[in-house]
Amino acid sequence: MEIKKIIAQEVRDLQPASKELTTATNQEVSIDELALKRMKHIFKSVADRLSEQYSAGNRKEYIITPPRAALITDLLKYFMGLPGELNPHKGLLMRGAVGCGKTMLFHIIREMMKYRDVQELFVNPSLQIAACIDVCDEYGSSGFSAIERWTKASNVIKVKEGLVQAKCVMFDDLGTDDKRKHFGNETNVMAKIIDSRYNHYLNNRVLTHFTTNLLDEQIDAAYGTRISSRLKQMCQEITITDQRDYRDGGLLV
Repeated sequence: MEIKKIIAQEVRDLQPASKELTTATNQEVSIDELALKRMKHIFKSVADRLSEQYSAGNRKEYIITPPRAALITDLLKYFMGLPGELNPHKGLLMRGAVGCGKTMLFHIIREMMKYRDVQELFVNPSLQIAACIDVCDEYGSSGFSAIERWTKASNVIKVKEGLVQAKCVMFDDLGTDDKRKHFGNETNVMAKIIDSRYNHYLNNRVLTHFTTNLLDEQIDAAYGTRISSRLKQMCQEITITDQRDYRDGGLLV
């Protein structure tokens, strides 16, 4: 069954007549609990499809280890606006070794957001993903417009019917970038982007997410203590400690 059909079927099951549903055992289950349960199934369905796609058909299942099931729950609650372990008013700084599944988590959630049937389950059904090294390369060829793409107010927020809606972004692999020159002007591109989006965070609660392999002291060295401090203020850290590479013998999260 195609993923759209899978998701559509899951969401059709979320159309109750009242705020509470009764299970076969007569236990009441809230709409939020049922929605979360359905979203976990959708997550797995999307993950399996992406796993097969990214492995050119060599792998058909996205493996979720028991210790990581809690992380998936926390992330889904966070993006759905449900009470949980993560602060909904701060972005995510996801840290872990190469291949531990950081980026894949965001790709799965972004893919889930594309389907109209489940968009209403997300607080903000929009997530852009940009590789830090690509952003810096773009600066080298296009100059400051490459920075404005991620920092200019009109590119970061939109006002609809008097309400401010933020455009959420995940910058992938913070630390793989370095300083770039454009017509002789050397710039720490990601430092400027973080600095600007920090101001948007303060003024309009614009959330920005990052993945990185760097430790705190390495971030200090790469971007300076001022930027490092702002990064900590606007983001909460999630550390993935599993050292297995998800590309070797199955996808792990």
